[in-house]
Amino acid sequence: MRPAGSDGIRLAAIAPDDIERLACYEHEEWVNERQSTGWTYGAVKNVEQKISP
Repeated sequence: MRPAGSDGIRLAAIAPDDIERLACYEHEEWVNERQSTGWTYGAVKNVEQKISP
């Protein structure tokens, strides 16, 4: 299944190294967002106390 009107559109290949780099960057952004909103690291997740493993 494809979105309507997408026939003939070719996507560029992404090198595995680029995928890994993007994944690391995305994780860092996720961690920064969590920390900036008061979340901390802990062994057991607790949403009310903003603790996440």
